Amino acid sequence: MLGFTVICASVAIWHEIFWYRKRSWKKAEGEVVDTVGVSDDERPVINYTHEGTTHSFTSIYSGSGCPSIGDITQVIYNPKTFQAEYFTLSNRWFFTIIPLFFAVVFAILSPNI
Repeated sequence: MLGFTVICASVAIWHEIFWYRKRSWKKAEGEVVDTVGVSDDERPVINYTHEGTTHSFTSIYSGSGCPSIGDITQVIYNPKTFQAEYFTLSNRWFFTIIPLFFAVVFAILSPNI
């Protein structure tokens, strides 16, 4: 049980470090111009503009909640390399909150098991 607690806490910490490195990235609005993949594995292709130049990328995040073509989305991007990500609350917090929750629950339960 303690091992699972450590794994969950490690995933949450790793994810926060991953996002901390992106703190200098800029936010922009993007428009979904296409989707790739099928059904539950659709990923949006998003265009965003930086200083008058349009850039395009395919999101690494997929799922049944893929935005539709024409939807306006939040994007974060590195202004030096133009690496970009589709920014949603779920992809920002999913791998932090849930593993942290399980780490706390199993840390509380582990002495009793």
